[in-house]
Amino acid sequence: MDLNKLAIECFKGKSLWRTLCNIKISELNIYGDLLDAGSKNLSASYYRYLDTSKVKKTTFVDYYSEECDELVKIDLEKVIPLASYSYDTILLMNVLEHIYNHKLLLKELFRITRSGGVLIGSVPFMFRFHADPSDYYRFTHKSLERNLLESGFQEVEVYTIGDGILILIIEQISRLIPSLKIFFILKLFLWLFAISFSELPFFNKDNIKVNKKQASYLGLVFKARKK
Repeated sequence: MDLNKLAIECFKGKSLWRTLCNIKISELNIYGDLLDAGSKNLSASYYRYLDTSKVKKTTFVDYYSEECDELVKIDLEKVIPLASYSYDTILLMNVLEHIYNHKLLLKELFRITRSGGVLIGSVPFMFRFHADPSDYYRFTHKSLERNLLESGFQEVEVYTIGDGILILIIEQISRLIPSLKIFFILKLFLWLFAISFSELPFFNKDNIKVNKKQASYLGLVFKARKK
């Protein structure tokens, strides 16, 4: 685990879930014409980790904002008014849990993805209700994989993030720590403690790597390709 990245995100006030998610996202490649379905600009924290050098053009989707020329207002609950085979990469970061018609959305994203293109995204699992504007679902790794396959995507990969009960406990404790910078060291210490000890036998009984039938994790990162 990259201590520098952990420290930076902790200092910026990000959650452990968001930090571990961004670090995993940094391992995935984006390229060509990119559609970010859910962010209004490049200020989203994951852009600090993504290599955008192979991206030709980025289009943002946000139904509630008119912040930049590259942004289009689209209701992701409905049929997307974009041409088929329009994008090489689509990002769907912490969006799917807010979409009631999630099956329609995934099928629409498949439609507008070019052959050989990828859908990359994330969803929380053990996370509080957070309305934006509402909050409907928590997907397990199995349900997310099935939804992606049924929408038409292939080569689906789903990664569990923040495995094990210890990390879950520390994430909740971290939320109780005041956001003042003077508490930064305490929060970072708790994060490092959880990550370092979560693999020990006493704490890993519900780690997906150890227990395939009963597991706990903060959330999921996924990548799905259209052939």
